[in-house]
Amino acid sequence: MWWAFALAGLAVLLAAGAFVLWPQADRVTSENLDRVVPGMSRSDVYAILGRPGNYASGPVGEKGVGGREGDFRDEAEGETWYGDDCIVSLQFAPDGTVHAKAIEACKVIQLGPVDSLLWKVKRRWLR
Repeated sequence: MWWAFALAGLAVLLAAGAFVLWPQADRVTSENLDRVVPGMSRSDVYAILGRPGNYASGPVGEKGVGGREGDFRDEAEGETWYGDDCIVSLQFAPDGTVHAKAIEACKVIQLGPVDSLLWKVKRRWLR
């Protein structure tokens, strides 16, 4: 009888591991940012990029050059998306439409297998 509980526990562990390690399609790309245009609604942006957050497959390290489109203002509400190749920032006007957008190249820090697993588990837990 104990083996049934052990088998059930193993199945739960395998399912959790598959959920954590399953590769996700990278939505945070320069191509998807090109689809975002000033005046677009927040819900349309979320349909393209997903909700703001960290979608990188590891911790983001080196940052590089980027570009901006629009007039970034200090008082405007901003949201940020982190991907494997870039960091996307958008600012929204008071009516909830895109006011300005920016992209910055980045590089994911390569971790060892255990550190990578721990990082992914922590990221999923915080979501």
